Amino acid sequence: MKKNLLVIYTFTALLVSAFAVSCKSNDPVKTEPTKIEETTIFTTKYTQDKVWDAQRSPAYPVANEIWTLSRLINALDVNKAPINWGINRYVKFVAVANNDSTLYPIVDDLYNKGTKHTLTLKLYESNGTLVNVISSYGQIIGIGDKGFMYVAESEIGMFFPVNGAKEGDTVAYIPTTLTVTKLSELYK
Repeated sequence: MKKNLLVIYTFTALLVSAFAVSCKSNDPVKTEPTKIEETTIFTTKYTQDKVWDAQRSPAYPVANEIWTLSRLINALDVNKAPINWGINRYVKFVAVANNDSTLYPIVDDLYNKGTKHTLTLKLYESNGTLVNVISSYGQIIGIGDKGFMYVAESEIGMFFPVNGAKEGDTVAYIPTTLTVTKLSELYK
């Protein structure tokens, strides 16, 4: 009887181990992207509750200091008008290869070794139809455990919180990356 129990236990352990290995190898979340457009920031659809305009103090993050984003309100486009979210619209970042760009380029140091990209922000219908370009270029600043900010065309700052936020909220944190200049900095 002990021998039968040992055989059953060993067989069960092998099955569990094989299942864990097969789940791990087929997990699409663990698959490494092969080009910049496949990385998380460029595949994420940010809805109205994930994009906010905010008062910043200080205006730009400072190393090892608390950065406070307060009075969250509906995000603005580069014309300083509230984004028209329509019904179930979302914004997405799009990387545009542009080696001549001097407007806050992000260097692709992960896949193409040196190609520069401009970060644009576009508004889409829920079905993926492009509505308009919110920003033709911008820079990501203040990455930390609470989120990050995209400064659109050197003017309008849009806060992208990690967790949901609501109008009027205040968020304070110490950013780990002040200004993104390389794709790898989006993975810290």
